Amino acid sequence: MKFLDGHLTTDNRANKDRGVPRSSLTEEQASPYIRNSYKVLLTRAMVGAVLYATDPRTQAYLKGLVPPLERRFVPAVTRRLPQGEQMSLFDT
Repeated sequence: MKFLDGHLTTDNRANKDRGVPRSSLTEEQASPYIRNSYKVLLTRAMVGAVLYATDPRTQAYLKGLVPPLERRFVPAVTRRLPQGEQMSLFDT
């Protein structure tokens, strides 16, 4: 999937999903299958999901959909750390 001309587009030739027959479907017919694959993958995450796009325009579009992450401060611990041990002040 790529972001082109103001919307997400699909390319059946670049699709690697074996459940979508490349040769027997037109681009218009394959698009709902490809989009459904993305929907299923992105809605099944229990804790979160990582999206990675190689296309710069698609990266920018996806980045605009998600609010920036906030670094949360971790409260001070009540025990002393052993000498030389470090603790991160932020969740990772």
